[in-house]
Amino acid sequence: MKLSSHGYFGKKTKKEYKEIIEQRLWAISDRGYISDEAGSYMMNIIYEYGHIIEDKIKEDKFLEAIRIIESCLEVIGELYIDGSNGEHGDIEDLFNEYTKEILEKSNKKEKAEFLKWLKEYIDTKDELGDYKDSFRDLYNIYNK
Repeated sequence: MKLSSHGYFGKKTKKEYKEIIEQRLWAISDRGYISDEAGSYMMNIIYEYGHIIEDKIKEDKFLEAIRIIESCLEVIGELYIDGSNGEHGDIEDLFNEYTKEILEKSNKKEKAEFLKWLKEYIDTKDELGDYKDSFRDLYNIYNK
């Protein structure tokens, strides 16, 4: 299934984005476990969403990009990922890049909304592991 920034991923609520992402990632998992074999499939799916996020950022649709990022990270956080192929680092790098770009380009209201979610996410998600430090760093840099 090819995703499109303007079709399948047109303007949706965060709940709708999360349901779409959940369906695709859970479909390749074994009851929430992403094996090393399934890791490359997961990353292909994540990169598809990355392209959509890039399109949303280019179109200055930061709130939509934020909803997709939030949804992806929340769904990923519900999975147990083997990670032996470097998926954790790839996910961290990808979403840090988008987070930084949005925080640099968005207006005050959008930035405040994203920072609020990011702070809550950092403070409540134990499964973030190593991601926590890099997201906390971004939060501290842009929360001024």
